[in-house]
Amino acid sequence: MCGTPHWRRGRVEAQQLREEVTAAERERCAAIVEAWNEHPTCDWSPALGTALKAGHRWLAVYCPGCHQVSDVDLEALDRHPFTSLTGLIFSLACRSCGGRGPLPMLKGVSRFRADPIADRRGLG
Repeated sequence: MCGTPHWRRGRVEAQQLREEVTAAERERCAAIVEAWNEHPTCDWSPALGTALKAGHRWLAVYCPGCHQVSDVDLEALDRHPFTSLTGLIFSLACRSCGGRGPLPMLKGVSRFRADPIADRRGLG
C-alpha cells in the first residue's frame, strides 16, 4: 500500500542520523540512559532511539528460568526508535527455555558487549 515504513529504510539512513546527533543531544540521551542503568525498572525505560543516540548499543537481558544473561544488539532490532526498552520484553523470550520460561528481566544498557570469559573468571 504505502511502501516501507520510515524506520525500516535501511542502515544508511540510520548511520546518517547517528552522525547528525549533536553533542548536547548525545549528552542528554546519555544522562537518561545512565539514570535508568542505575535502577532499571519496568515502570519506565529509555526509548530505543535514545539508547542508540547515547551510544549504548548492548542490552543485558536476564532469564530467571535458566539464570542466563545474554546481550542483545539494539542496532540489529527492527523496531521503531520510539519503542521503549521495556516494550521489547515479550520479544526477548529466552530461547534456552523454549520461549515458555518466565518473562526476561532487563539489567541495563552498555556501550560494549560483556566479555563472558572475564565474567567467569571474576575479572569483569
